[in-house]
Amino acid sequence: MNVTVLTIKNSFYGKKIIVALRRAGITVSVVVVKQSISQKQKLFRSVARRLGLVDALKLSFIRAIDGVKQHYRIAKENQELLKDYSGFCQQVIFSNSTNHLETEHALKESKTDLLVLGHSGIVRKNILRIPKIGVLNGHPGILPFYRGIDCPHWALLNGDNNKIGATVHWVDKGIDTGRIIITKKYRINKITTISVLEEELYTLCSEMIANVVVQITSGKIPEGTPQHPEEGQQYFKMPYKSVRKLKSILQSYQKLEK
Repeated sequence: MNVTVLTIKNSFYGKKIIVALRRAGITVSVVVVKQSISQKQKLFRSVARRLGLVDALKLSFIRAIDGVKQHYRIAKENQELLKDYSGFCQQVIFSNSTNHLETEHALKESKTDLLVLGHSGIVRKNILRIPKIGVLNGHPGILPFYRGIDCPHWALLNGDNNKIGATVHWVDKGIDTGRIIITKKYRINKITTISVLEEELYTLCSEMIANVVVQITSGKIPEGTPQHPEEGQQYFKMPYKSVRKLKSILQSYQKLEK
């Protein structure tokens, strides 16, 4: 069975998935999307339209600082993730866009049976229909309750500490609406920042994905449980004002642990 990981350039999460699969004895091919400046600008404009230009700038600055800190942590704790994708697997194909014809051709060239997403963005029908078995995604939130983005942020803000965790699900045409294969709750313990919490959840996602893929390669393809949209909602980018509240919320968890 041919397993392909679809990720973006320099994604630590994509690399974590590849490493977890490799440790589980799964050989993968990788399609890497090279994000262009125009694609990043499009994403920034989308956030600015929803939250306003000031919030978009502030959140971009926070994300940049968090990225530097994450790179430092990984350089100190897990240097393997600093390698190029060619250091993880034999076949690496580059594409300019997630849903571009280049990606279609790459997946067909890899003869993809099972596609695993790693920070690839929203995948359209032209990509979803290629893998023979299906498309898997690891989501840093408990579905169906928290769909979309910034899910651990919103769960913390809402006081839903029992809905912080990860989900592996089949991907359909909706956003995090596919059939749920497995969920796992995450207990906050000595997490000082939201970015560290995100990193921990993506690590959990990669481990859960590897376990599911091992199950699939053994011939046991999980059907998954259908979601009921009314049980949860889709979340979007969290405003800067709310992001500032998360630090004190996380600190309160630390006090409870003590």
